[in-house]
Amino acid sequence: MPCSQPGPAVSVNVPQYVAPAPPTPGAPRVVSIAVQDENTAYVTIEWSAVPGADLYRVYVNGSYVPGSSIGVPRIMLTLRPGRTYSVAVQACRLDGNCSSVGPSTTVDVPVYTQPQLCPDPTTDPTPVRNYFEGCGCVVQWPGASGDPNTATIINPKTGMRYEVVGSVGSDGRLYIPKALAIFIRDFLGPCR
Repeated sequence: MPCSQPGPAVSVNVPQYVAPAPPTPGAPRVVSIAVQDENTAYVTIEWSAVPGADLYRVYVNGSYVPGSSIGVPRIMLTLRPGRTYSVAVQACRLDGNCSSVGPSTTVDVPVYTQPQLCPDPTTDPTPVRNYFEGCGCVVQWPGASGDPNTATIINPKTGMRYEVVGSVGSDGRLYIPKALAIFIRDFLGPCR
């Protein structure tokens, strides 16, 4: 049987498929705030992952944070202490299709407060364990040498340590001169 001739050409217009925008993420939540100094605070923000999102854009006070397009639902922002910020997130796909910006969360960044040193000792000589443990330091007595006339005083925040030699009093406590206690306190810094 012979083949027939092809019929007239038909033009079919197939629209390009555009994926719908990902769902709008919920409000982010503050995970931690660490105030470093009077100019800098590190604020960790996280939010629920959005199915189908390839990246997230973070907005602070309504402005996009350049470089914040990340693929994980968590970011650390550097903000100024003593201010209030509004943080919101937008979910996006790699093709540029984005959700609307989600609800915002208010972030109150506390003011930096200088850590305070312990007050000067009130007695001379100064009982090592009573004074330094009262200041938040760790006291290992006897010290590293094992000699009961030594103690190791440690700042638990920084790990700095100071080995001191004193004398054991009739009450069984290790004592050092008040001036030395003040020097060690200033050297180690605030233990709290």
